[in-house]
This record gives sequence, structure tokens and C-alpha cells, in this order.
Amino acid sequence: MSQPRRPNRRCGIATARSNVTASARSCDGSAAKRTVRFSGKEAAIRNRTYVLANGYDMHVFDRFYDRVKNDPKWKSYALPCGHDVMLDRPEELAKILLDEVRR
Repeated sequence: MSQPRRPNRRCGIATARSNVTASARSCDGSAAKRTVRFSGKEAAIRNRTYVLANGYDMHVFDRFYDRVKNDPKWKSYALPCGHDVMLDRPEELAKILLDEVRR
């Protein structure tokens, strides 16, 4: 049986258990560098929520949070955890998602 890899501090992965789950994913920030093209259909989306994981030292997503945090069309949250919110803060994320479904 192989040993879990050491926690990946760059992505804010704090525990070996979380690292095993996230090991198949890259956390080099490349997703934030991709261009998103909007068609205009996104304007029809009524409920918009942005969750920022800000408990680690990679701030490529902060600019998106800053853009929506004061916009009344958006609900925004900043959680003090690593990039994989669902691993670090599952209860808080579940509450956010359930609240969004009920909106």
C-alpha cells in the first residue's frame, strides 16, 4: 500500500488526507489564466454565488471576488481554507449551496 503524498502547501491543502483526494488535480493556477467567453445568455441566471477560498497563498481568484463582492446580483463568501473548499470546509460549503438552492 502506498503512502499518501505530503500535503501540497501551494494549493492550501493542509492534510495528507485532503492531498490524496486532490492529487489528481493540478493547482498551478492555469484555470484562472483561461479565457472565458460570454454569450449574453448568462444574464438570465437569477442567482449568482461566488465562493473564494482565501486561506492559502495563491491569490489568482481574488480579482473575481473583488469584482462581485459588492454587486447586489451576487452573494459572495470568503472562506479561510485551501483551494478545495469541499475538502477543508464541507459543512460550510454545504450550507452555502443549500441556501442557494432555497433562494
